[in-house]
Amino acid sequence: MDWRLMRRMAISAAIVVALTGGDVIVARAQNGGVLRFGTYGGTMLEGQKIYLGEPFEALTGAKIQWTAATEEVFANKLIAAGKSPAYDVVLLDDPWYSLVRVRGLASKLDPAKVPNLNKVQKLFRLPEDMGSCLFSFSSGIVYNKNKFAELGLPPPTRWQDLASPKLSGHVGTQTLAATPVKYFLAAYAIQLGDTPTKWDRAIDEVAKIKFQSFSAGIADLMAKIEAGDVWAAPIVGSRAYALIEKGLPVEYVLPENGNGTKGGISCTPIVVPKGSTNAALGEKMLNFALSPDAQLMQATAISAYGPVISTLDPILEKAPKIADRIPWGKVVTNGFRLSWDSEADLDRFSEYVEAWNRKVQK
Repeated sequence: MDWRLMRRMAISAAIVVALTGGDVIVARAQNGGVLRFGTYGGTMLEGQKIYLGEPFEALTGAKIQWTAATEEVFANKLIAAGKSPAYDVVLLDDPWYSLVRVRGLASKLDPAKVPNLNKVQKLFRLPEDMGSCLFSFSSGIVYNKNKFAELGLPPPTRWQDLASPKLSGHVGTQTLAATPVKYFLAAYAIQLGDTPTKWDRAIDEVAKIKFQSFSAGIADLMAKIEAGDVWAAPIVGSRAYALIEKGLPVEYVLPENGNGTKGGISCTPIVVPKGSTNAALGEKMLNFALSPDAQLMQATAISAYGPVISTLDPILEKAPKIADRIPWGKVVTNGFRLSWDSEADLDRFSEYVEAWNRKVQK
């Protein structure tokens, strides 16, 4: 869909809802102030400027200052700043979100001020409502179906299928900073009888795989898949579908985790940091972002990122071109959500990164 058309749709939908007394509760103000928004870069930033930024600015009179960085950078800056954060709302994937939360740096949301919080599915409600999930995404395996056929390999059904000797030297992955790699290790841990976030033995097992490469960024991994150097890899669903849309001979599967679930289901939290200079405006942004209109636009604008509210299910049932690419319904209920609620696990995460770099990425 053309971005200009999507921009008009987003603004029109938001204004219509606001004027007709719908779910979006955002008061128009002559001087809405400045909202400092920390988000990820690339297509994520460009999409959010259109389906969140423009209509929100139009409705509130506010001005959004965008900062693009990674979740790790945001978390480190929040921890260093303490109660004087540089953002009013910020995106934080786990485990960095949980690290910020346990350090008391995330504000507890008030459902009276963020009423759309009550629409969020139970699976995506964060502990004590210290922020909210903004969107969901899946982690699975992308594989070259032509190469698998040549090798006589069936489509992968488990994460452990990446350890096949026939794939030796052609399995790609990102570093441990990437979400799919965490689910890869979690599945190994489950198979070994460990808790999903206890990775000592899992790292030792994964270290036996002869990887083709370790990509610092997703663009590098996708380029190697496109070139035919990588035949299979853990990946986020949105990236796999981007490769499929290019006409490449690849498929995407949600593998078994070993605990009755398939694939990883994650959410990206959006947080109002404690000490925000414009927390009230941050709460309005969260409420707007959780409205059905913004959630549907999000699923359309950023392919393969799903809603965290269930009220869109009747629409998605009748929109297969969207629904087939995003996690919702049974994909969510049958998926595995990796929890980082244990402070002990959070404390050990840096140790696991070091072990991964030393044993796997050697």
